[in-house]
Amino acid sequence: MATTSDLAKGIMIKFSNELFVVEESIHRTPGNLRAFYQVKMRSVKNSRILEHRFRSGEEIEIIRTERRVFQMLYRDGDDFVLMDNQNYDQINVGMSEFGPSAKFIKEGMNVDVVFASDESIVQAEAPTFVELKVIETSSITKDDRATSGSKSAKLETDASVQVPMFITTGDSVRIDTRTGEYMDRVLDQSGLDELTMRDPSGLFIKLKRQSKMDAPWVTSPQAPPQYTHPPSTRLQSNQTEIHVEKDEAKPVLKLKEIRSPMVGTFYRSPSPDSMPYVKIGDQINKGKTLCIIEAMKLMNEIECDIDGIIKEILVENGKPVEYNQLLFLVE
Repeated sequence: MATTSDLAKGIMIKFSNELFVVEESIHRTPGNLRAFYQVKMRSVKNSRILEHRFRSGEEIEIIRTERRVFQMLYRDGDDFVLMDNQNYDQINVGMSEFGPSAKFIKEGMNVDVVFASDESIVQAEAPTFVELKVIETSSITKDDRATSGSKSAKLETDASVQVPMFITTGDSVRIDTRTGEYMDRVLDQSGLDELTMRDPSGLFIKLKRQSKMDAPWVTSPQAPPQYTHPPSTRLQSNQTEIHVEKDEAKPVLKLKEIRSPMVGTFYRSPSPDSMPYVKIGDQINKGKTLCIIEAMKLMNEIECDIDGIIKEILVENGKPVEYNQLLFLVE
């Protein structure tokens, strides 16, 4: 049986017959009083925040979870029929399990389902950002193009959202399923070939769709770099095999691992249009935010606890991660 010493951020526990995700756990020893853990946790059911004081060494029930990716096949009454992408098994999941984001889920879309160790469903999650087509909205006029107001638009899932005045029927838009807010228009799906914008600093930005017949644009072509092989390297000419002797004098890099403290979805930047927190080769210090892991609709910033240089990023943006999965290698 687990005890309070096993509490950590992101762990799911069962408390008072309800599931909670630990947001914060602090061990305190107030003078001559008995030590305790002050824990802040969020309800999986309704997202309410609860603070509770556990005795040091008190037994707790940790819920082991597994996240699986399913494809939404079709709607059956108030349920979604989902197919496991690994073994093709089909299950019915109530739309209520997805919460308000259920109205943005369409056929063929991948969703995450979190299971407890007894195979019961803990939570179901829609993608954070989805691209949907506008099937109905008011027509646009020349005056509308110059205004910054909004109007209602009906999406292909029958959900209604507020969009800018320049959006027309047939456009594809990106929606944040956590808030139900419009994010931007998907240029590739629109009829636009070129878009010019000006940012607040006065800089003009031009986006142009490249035709399939266009040749790729290459800037500053350079000759291939010439490499000088050390004496310990022997290249066999006229052969495909290359033999490289081990350089005993070359130091072996000792890389430190940074792992995921929870199950969730890995994001390298705070939003799709933002720069990533870190890139390979970046110098990082303690307290630097490395990424975000979304768990139960909560965006958790993962901070670095060491100094060093990012050598490898081992997870792709937007991909699910498991507890203790390797994320970064740092020198």
